[in-house]
Amino acid sequence: MGIDNVVNDPGMTYALFGGINYRITPRFSLGLGVGIYKTEFVAAYLHLNFNLRREHSTKDNYPYIGIQAGGVYSTWIGENFGDERGFMMEPRLGWSFYSKKGQLRYNVFAGANLFSFSLTPKIGIAFEL
Repeated sequence: MGIDNVVNDPGMTYALFGGINYRITPRFSLGLGVGIYKTEFVAAYLHLNFNLRREHSTKDNYPYIGIQAGGVYSTWIGENFGDERGFMMEPRLGWSFYSKKGQLRYNVFAGANLFSFSLTPKIGIAFEL
């Protein structure tokens, strides 16, 4: 391990995801999405959410459990394109809030990302427009 490895690997992973969810019942939603991890991987996934408390209006705050699962592929375009690929699963526990001032919903969550037999803890924030 050289100094370059320490500088280039700060111990944090960043990701950007986008998706479309459809609310099937007041407690259950299903969606599809795509995402990018550290600009090195692209993921296509299925997203399931279950609200732990019944939502009575769009302005309620509630806890939820969710899971994302799908395929992950390397974006490296060298000689061995796509060598890094596999299944990704990410269970999460979160809380969904409604912002009256911004008139949007946001979620804070904690979870664990499982990819290629490697488990990475994850925290994040998501916005719903």
